[in-house]
Amino acid sequence: MVDLGIPLANQLAGEDANKHNNCGPACGWMVGQWLGILPATGTVRDVKAELTGDWDWTGYTYTHQMVAWFNARGVPAVQVQPEDVAGAIRAALDRGHATIYLSYWDLAAREGGHFRVAAAMDADAVRLNNPWGAVIDRWTDGEVNGHSLANWLVLIRQARLAPPTRTEEDTVDILLPSAKARWEALGVPAFTDGMLFKTYLRVFKAWVEDGQDGVRDPTPCVRPEWSDGADAYVMFDNGVIWHWRADTGLVYQLEVHERGAVLEQCGWAP
Repeated sequence: MVDLGIPLANQLAGEDANKHNNCGPACGWMVGQWLGILPATGTVRDVKAELTGDWDWTGYTYTHQMVAWFNARGVPAVQVQPEDVAGAIRAALDRGHATIYLSYWDLAAREGGHFRVAAAMDADAVRLNNPWGAVIDRWTDGEVNGHSLANWLVLIRQARLAPPTRTEEDTVDILLPSAKARWEALGVPAFTDGMLFKTYLRVFKAWVEDGQDGVRDPTPCVRPEWSDGADAYVMFDNGVIWHWRADTGLVYQLEVHERGAVLEQCGWAP
């Protein structure tokens, strides 16, 4: 039994005019919340706006948009069409990776499209988080393959990072000297006592273990890490700001509306 513990989203909740088409953003929200790349107050509509560039979007979203959205947030993702869809989902779950699965909307007529998140499995079935009403579907491998729309999957190539333990904090630089050297070679200041740097090394380690070394290079920092012990921030030269939270041990990328207060708090205001 593998259960990633991915939360459920209900695309039908709220007042968004696009809620009946929001299965893609809802799946992005589920995986994004699970990975910790979204603020706790973030909504499915927020994800839709980022995916489409339009708060008032009233259409569908597509696999390539979800891939671009995850990659923009520093999470490696790819769209694939494997011959054995259920097998690909099971292999991803074995690695601790979430998968967004595209099925037909009308399973009997094999028409339309609908996204679900593959969140768990056992020997008999794959469990799919279905955002249409926030329900859980249990499908056999044959059903997963039979209901698939053109075999499309979005594979998230990163496992959820567990909150760091003291042992990991003390040893991560020793465990990953190659990652540290790579960061420094790219001109990124290696603030090795900072939690954000240690988090980056854990992300790098996950990529390496999954054969994804070199998927994404970090951009240089423009400020040393700022921390008050409970929160830490670092700003990159592309304007992205990372926020590490001591209460979760996870890193979040700040939304645009959150940047002003943090820039002032850290003394980084232009």
